[in-house]
Amino acid sequence: MNPDRCREGLTEEIYATRRAYDLVKKGVPFREAYRAVARADRER
Repeated sequence: MNPDRCREGLTEEIYATRRAYDLVKKGVPFREAYRAVARADRER
C-alpha cells in the first residue's frame, strides 16, 4: 500500500453519498439530496 496514493484518493467526491444522506436525515428526499450534492460538486 502506498500512503501517498491513498491520501491523493481522499477527495471530497468520495463523501458525496454521505452528504446526500445527511440531507435525507433533515427531511430532503434522496433524489433531491443527490442532485443538490452533485450540483454543488460541479460548481466547485
